[in-house]
Amino acid sequence: MPITSVYTLITTDKVRQCRDFYVEHFGFSVEFASTVFVQLQTATEDGGLMTLAFMPPNELFGGDYREQFNGRGAYITIEVTDARAEFERLRSAGVEIIADLEDSPWGQRHFLLRDPHGTVVDVSEPTEPAAGWYDPYQAEDAG
Repeated sequence: MPITSVYTLITTDKVRQCRDFYVEHFGFSVEFASTVFVQLQTATEDGGLMTLAFMPPNELFGGDYREQFNGRGAYITIEVTDARAEFERLRSAGVEIIADLEDSPWGQRHFLLRDPHGTVVDVSEPTEPAAGWYDPYQAEDAG
């Protein structure tokens, strides 16, 4: 079964605000827009594509799929080459930062923000993990 695409679709009553947020602050472009669906894309450094989509609740799907995403329990991670510069740029732009820039022992320099819907966005830069940090978490059947 060849997969052609995987992307996140968030149901929200703030479709336009989310669209504008990711276009303005992260360089996404609008690939498709209608009154019931917006799809955004941006190219990655290695030539891949990152896609996000937004849809109002109760629009296209019936049954149990009509609820609005509550923003809890999911993160959007955007990996960058310089988290410190992105932190300063986004803070200066007035973006709501909910966790300041920090170096984590698992090998990540990152900070957290919220998009207009309330979804947490983890802006991160890979770093070298602290020696031995992953040792207690190794599993024989992982990966």
